[in-house]
Amino acid sequence: MKKVILISLLFVLNLSAFSLFGNSKQELEKVEYMNELKNLIVATQKTRGLTNNYMNGNVVAMLLVHTERKEMKKSLQALKKFSDLDDSTLVLESQLITLNKTAFKQDSHKSFVAYTVMIEKMLAIGNRFVAQKMKDSSELSQKASRMMMNNILPFTENIGKIRGLGSGVVARTYSKNSEDKQLMSFVNAVQNLNEVEAPNMKVLAFKYPQFYSKNVPEQIEDVSKDTRAYISLTETKVIGKKNIKLNTNAYFNQGTDLITKALKLFDENANAMKKEINN
Repeated sequence: MKKVILISLLFVLNLSAFSLFGNSKQELEKVEYMNELKNLIVATQKTRGLTNNYMNGNVVAMLLVHTERKEMKKSLQALKKFSDLDDSTLVLESQLITLNKTAFKQDSHKSFVAYTVMIEKMLAIGNRFVAQKMKDSSELSQKASRMMMNNILPFTENIGKIRGLGSGVVARTYSKNSEDKQLMSFVNAVQNLNEVEAPNMKVLAFKYPQFYSKNVPEQIEDVSKDTRAYISLTETKVIGKKNIKLNTNAYFNQGTDLITKALKLFDENANAMKKEINN
């Protein structure tokens, strides 16, 4: 009788351990999926901006466009391994291939809008993933994933739109009225998102100090400072201006540097989730 009880107890313990391992593995897969989706969004943002830059006179940007298209392809391939978890990105592949083939053959604004529509689809996939797949995860994972997909990536997207459209304006040396209106709407969106993102991220880092880097508050302040600087540059030197004297590559790179710093906060959340899962 004791043997039967012991065997039953061991079976239950093994089953529990297997279940825990299985759940941990799936939770880690969710983090990796969001990271790969982020990589696809970033590569598409760069492709959009560089395409607009090239088509408005910066010939050097053409080589970089092809580099980022390769990164898009790499990210799409990486996302395929998560098809059992979420296969939403599979439908985007053929659309992106077609867009890349036609981008240089149509008006620059039309291509810019087309890439933006694709990125909006990716962001929608991310929002839906968080709502559907993260609802049973830990409190930290739920909050961190919402910060990543609903705040940080939309923030980088609006910076990316300022960078992409603005660098095209700088390459041409003057802005159009339609571009001025768009740039101002992107600026407003960035300011609104930063007002939400910064305090919420600080709260997360304060509540879970064992999972976040100690310098997260400093990172957040650095992003906010650079955001104000980039917006100020855009408002005073680009929007509504003629005979623009800025260097288009420097303007583009300043936006990229800001996005890179914001994506470090994305990584902070992803790493915090991983640490908690593996804890």
